[in-house]
Amino acid sequence: MEWRIRVYRPGDEMAVAQLAESCFDEALRPYYEEDGCRLFFAYIAPGEIAARQSHGAQLFLAETPEGRLAGMLEMRNFSHISMLFTGKEFRRMGVAGSLIDRVTPLALRMHGAEFGGLTLLAVPGAVPVYRKLGFREEGPEQMACGVRFVPMRQRGSGLKREPGGI
Repeated sequence: MEWRIRVYRPGDEMAVAQLAESCFDEALRPYYEEDGCRLFFAYIAPGEIAARQSHGAQLFLAETPEGRLAGMLEMRNFSHISMLFTGKEFRRMGVAGSLIDRVTPLALRMHGAEFGGLTLLAVPGAVPVYRKLGFREEGPEQMACGVRFVPMRQRGSGLKREPGGI
């Protein structure tokens, strides 16, 4: 399927928050302690999502040709992915890869030769997915603020990833 990737527009924050919450409940909760859960839900509050867009965050949405939200990617300062979620019915269809393919050239343009690849903090269960998207572990699994994660960085051009829909 061909995904339409677009930038955030005011009013998108409710749909983004709903997608993030459903993904959290389906896959992330086991990696979060109580403190981490509170931080996550505060982070995805619609008002917080909207406010970040004018303070160094860039939010991209993947939509179906009919305009249904299939996934989203938020990054800070064109270098760190702070959220990447795909709706359950759209998983393994290339949504996450399409979003990363869209933002990587933008990050390269913003940072030039200094660009060392996008970074992210992956919950342990998502590490295999991120490997397929061209990311590699930068260190061991860690725990901070009630969240278990593995620091990861995009390798090479970021456009080389394993075949298959992610």
